[in-house]
Amino acid sequence: MAAEPVSFLVAACTCGCRSVVIEATPQPQNPKLVGHQGLVGGIDLSVKARGKDAVISVLLHFAEGSLSLLKIVWCNFPDPVPSTWVEINRRVSVES
Repeated sequence: MAAEPVSFLVAACTCGCRSVVIEATPQPQNPKLVGHQGLVGGIDLSVKARGKDAVISVLLHFAEGSLSLLKIVWCNFPDPVPSTWVEINRRVSVES
């Protein structure tokens, strides 16, 4: 049985959003998507943070058949993403 590809985080955004770049694997994780890039899916979290209602979105992207970016979108930018919060609800989306 062949070993599963391992992904490594190779860079992080310096703006404080906590987004990270995922190193491309030697072989594509999904060969059908070579030559394409886009959104795998995402989750929007409605949260209570620092006593205020807020939204945190987490988006997973692919490029050339492999995962490429885990993007964090914080609605209260440029304030830093909080280290703790209380989740109120969530909405998950998967691209087809």
